[in-house]
Amino acid sequence: MQLGSPIDAVAAATFHAAHIAFADVHYQTRDWAALEGLSMYDRRRKIQLDDYPMLNKVRRPNISEIQVTAMFPQTWGSTALGFGGIGGAAMTPAYTVVVTGPSNQVAVYWAGQHAYTIDMNAISDQQRADFTADLNKNWTVSLNDADERYGASLSRKSTKQAKAEKDKKTATNRQATKEAREIAGMPAKSAKAAAKPAVVSRPIQNVMLLGKKPS
Repeated sequence: MQLGSPIDAVAAATFHAAHIAFADVHYQTRDWAALEGLSMYDRRRKIQLDDYPMLNKVRRPNISEIQVTAMFPQTWGSTALGFGGIGGAAMTPAYTVVVTGPSNQVAVYWAGQHAYTIDMNAISDQQRADFTADLNKNWTVSLNDADERYGASLSRKSTKQAKAEKDKKTATNRQATKEAREIAGMPAKSAKAAAKPAVVSRPIQNVMLLGKKPS
């Protein structure tokens, strides 16, 4: 399979990171309206001391603040790449793009699709070292391993998470059913099985024999 366009991979990664993947940028700016509301004396005093009233604001990261810190081709064993799930069993190459934002967050993309985001300020030293070592080898782990190895926030549920949630839900339902039966004084086997009538075998009468009528 073809590797795809490197330009498309970078463009998709930087656009998504600026608008979706990275956290908002919190900053302060001078509150000119509050300054105008002060008396002439207080206003001059604030300006002389460079003690302007400040206003808290929030904005999205600018494209110019996003850096492409790594880009390399990576080959996966399925057309689903590192996302897991349903995919064709074929060796599939795709560009891995790693971008860094203004709040020291890192986002990983495969073929322009967001895989996961890592807050480099929140992960452990070992996770940071593992992530750096993998990048030096031109490699990133799949969704199944990224949360544990890198401390990443996944863009979607991994197959391992989906299976764990399904198993947990099944176990919870079984426990709830068991407790409900105990409260109702029902036997351990299912109510459907308990209510199922027994099959009684009966002799077959008036069997039609080959070429003969029953006497």
